[in-house]
Amino acid sequence: MQRLAEDRPAEALALIGQIKFSDSPEVADDVFATFSGQGSLRWSAVPPCVADDMLTQIVECPSIEQHWIQEFLCVLSKEQPTKLVGLLRSRIERWEQFGYGGYDPLPFHWSFPLQIRADPDLIKVLRGLLEWISDAPESWMRRDAGGRLVAVVAQDFNDPDVLAFLQDAFDEQSPTWMAALACVLRQMPHDFVLSHPGFVAQALRAASAVGEEALQHVAGALHGAAISGSFSGAPGQPFPRDVEQRNKAAALADASPAGSIEQEFYRSLQRSADEHIRWSADRHERWLVRSCFPVSRRNLP
Repeated sequence: MQRLAEDRPAEALALIGQIKFSDSPEVADDVFATFSGQGSLRWSAVPPCVADDMLTQIVECPSIEQHWIQEFLCVLSKEQPTKLVGLLRSRIERWEQFGYGGYDPLPFHWSFPLQIRADPDLIKVLRGLLEWISDAPESWMRRDAGGRLVAVVAQDFNDPDVLAFLQDAFDEQSPTWMAALACVLRQMPHDFVLSHPGFVAQALRAASAVGEEALQHVAGALHGAAISGSFSGAPGQPFPRDVEQRNKAAALADASPAGSIEQEFYRSLQRSADEHIRWSADRHERWLVRSCFPVSRRNLP
């Protein structure tokens, strides 16, 4: 296909529109390699009806994790951000509809970050995604993948515009809206919760005003974000992340108003870190015992 695209691009465009790849990520990857930086075809040259059919096939494709597919989606996100977001939403809805294994609505790792941040309608896109998530409060698939999609579009939760959007979103106080917001908060990087206490306090108070269930959703999402990710450290020593979480959470709890929701939240993070430190110490001790005093099969009953 690459050679044909180089020598006779018009014929290659006519042929590529006839290739069916909806059931094969590998074939789809080969197809979209021709539109990559190393390819000879341009997506803008594809007739609209053919382009729509190819995008529909992407929606149906079991996976979009592949290299050239992701590069294509990255370029599409810059040139047609609304169409790209609609495509990814459609993949999540297809996952909801069929719920079968072997279909991953979003990549687990984005090799090419989406280029929607520079779009002037970014906040409109983010709000539209939140509304879409809140429209299906019973769908755990939409909550999970939808929250991940918002995070991929926003990219940086520390960005002032993204932060301002989330803070404004807390003004709309309804149970389904708070549940949708919680899905997004769960995707925040683990250090966000400890470095933005004002945001955390606002989130918890807004959720509390809606009700106990909303508070549980938001507090659980923030707690989950704080303990997410990988842990590493020296054998026999507490994980540095646990120590940092315990110390920072304790300091933030001490600085919070006595009896406040945020104080209890940070105390819970402190307790969680202490429990993980004890758990890792116990696990290491059990490992040492097994290593120093191995159980012989001959001694087993």
